[in-house]
Amino acid sequence: MGWNYRERGVLYLHDVPALAALLHVPEDFFHADPRTFTDEGTLTAPWPTTLATARLIAKTHAEALVAHLALTEEQAQRDAIYGRYYRGRGKSPGTYIEPEICAEVDREHKPGRDLVREWCGAEAVDHLAELTALRTEVLRIGKLMEHAIQMLRQSGQTKAAERLERQLGVPLNALSHATPGSA
Repeated sequence: MGWNYRERGVLYLHDVPALAALLHVPEDFFHADPRTFTDEGTLTAPWPTTLATARLIAKTHAEALVAHLALTEEQAQRDAIYGRYYRGRGKSPGTYIEPEICAEVDREHKPGRDLVREWCGAEAVDHLAELTALRTEVLRIGKLMEHAIQMLRQSGQTKAAERLERQLGVPLNALSHATPGSA
């Protein structure tokens, strides 16, 4: 997709059949606008086709996009607190972006993320929220089991502790290092 002011929003497709298959649409979907043309194998389509394609991508790959948006927003929150450092290349020392600038950039991009989330649909957003809550609950229960197993061992009931640990199915040291995102 073009980003410069002369080509902003223009869609360039080098493999129309592949994208059509990925989005489950006929190839003529990309040729619907009369301003669309093909030059040297690359389809060039105007903004309405770009927008329709973006919406289709969001709908077709909603869960992956919603998860990516969540990670992007987590990173943006960290950057707004701590700033962001970009390593330099070669002899360049790198660049540090202040937290205030990171927060400002995040505010500018938030409406776009919200729009993509809207295109993904409430079902995908709800599914991610439910999955996140389930992971947090699994982690909480795992920590509770870890504590119970340790208490059983301390009270001399090692057989009961070992039985619970086997039934848990996860080594206790794995629970100690788990985080909500990794559970």
